[in-house]
Amino acid sequence: MKLARWTSSALLALLLAPTGAFLTGCEDDDNGTGPESRSAVSGHVYGDEEDAAENATVSLARINANGTLQTVSVDSVVTDEDGEYLVLTTADRERHLVVVAEEGDDTWMAVVPAEVRRNQAVTAPPVTVESTAEAQVYQEVVAADDDGIVSYVDVALLIDADLAARVVGDEGDIATLAAAVAAAGEAQARLLGNAHFGLTAPQVLAIQNARMNAFVDLSEDLDAAGTDDGAIDEAYDAYFEAERDALEDAGVSRGEIAAMLEVTNAVWISAIGGLESDAEFDAARTIALRRARASQGAMLETFNALGATPAAIAAVTTAGSALETSLQGAVSIDQIESAFETYRLAVRTELVAGGGAQATALGEAHADINAPGGAREDLESALDSATTVEARVNAFIAFFEAVQDEVDDELSGASQGVKDAAVRTLILINVVA
Repeated sequence: MKLARWTSSALLALLLAPTGAFLTGCEDDDNGTGPESRSAVSGHVYGDEEDAAENATVSLARINANGTLQTVSVDSVVTDEDGEYLVLTTADRERHLVVVAEEGDDTWMAVVPAEVRRNQAVTAPPVTVESTAEAQVYQEVVAADDDGIVSYVDVALLIDADLAARVVGDEGDIATLAAAVAAAGEAQARLLGNAHFGLTAPQVLAIQNARMNAFVDLSEDLDAAGTDDGAIDEAYDAYFEAERDALEDAGVSRGEIAAMLEVTNAVWISAIGGLESDAEFDAARTIALRRARASQGAMLETFNALGATPAAIAAVTTAGSALETSLQGAVSIDQIESAFETYRLAVRTELVAGGGAQATALGEAHADINAPGGAREDLESALDSATTVEARVNAFIAFFEAVQDEVDDELSGASQGVKDAAVRTLILINVVA
């Protein structure tokens, strides 16, 4: 059936229809109170190709505590010529149900980020190889009891189509990625809860809720985008803008957002070493592109706050564009980090040459941070000996605070706004993984 043909009233009638009125083979779950209430999940199946998967059999499942799937759909349905489906379930107030699509020997999956509620319809993201790998990783996360610190959002943002194509169905790689996602999620939780950033528990909860709501919107946008690359890019841009807005609403600056992402990257990279080299590179590049965009936004914010010259701001903007170009052409993790170091060098140069009234003091603070026994050397040493996520996060927090001390010493007469901008700039141009 074509979902576009279903008006809101027709869909509501379908959801409230007595069991068996439209579909057969389902269990009576109305507890004797009358017609069974249902919820609906709709979307599209693409499978291994960009073309829609017609005649794929679709059902809905929940992930059990041990990571296995339990069917919860009223019955299975078949996709139409556009790969479109609408599947019903009696599940209520459940998030992270899984769409399962089967065609011949092929099985694909997609996690539904929206909460499924009776008498309501939600949209799933497109069912693809990428969504299948993400679902497999999330199953492992749940089985390891790590879903308390890792949301499906974390999984989906760390695994892209290239990485998914390399690891889908490989139990070892999926387990490695699940552990790496859990480590990255733990790092984010520790950062958001650390006193250095000054966030309260309600603010952290608000950020998490905003991320999930934005990701639900992203799923709907991706379903509407289909295979249109431009529309897909716009959908992700809208998500990241919403995520950034949520953090900024909580008082987290763009510089702090970028710093948090650098810590997450360090933990992620340390945890994906068990992958084959090509998969490891894909995993590193996915987060590298996010790091690049976060750093560019942060540098524009901090350079403006420092009163940098227009020429310096323009040069930093150019360096940021060059960073993204280099990352797109990179073929190894070493090239990724080399591209970031080139970018940081360009920013350091402009900071000293055109960093406003505090340029000289900023140069001195930078020199102190990089001196023997300075904050950067201490960070490298602490990371070399760190064996846990907690130890890695603590190493970065100590580095952040050491940079803060250097700025307080060298820019003692500056305003707090200038000091804050200086701290974030110096952190980002000196941070190491």
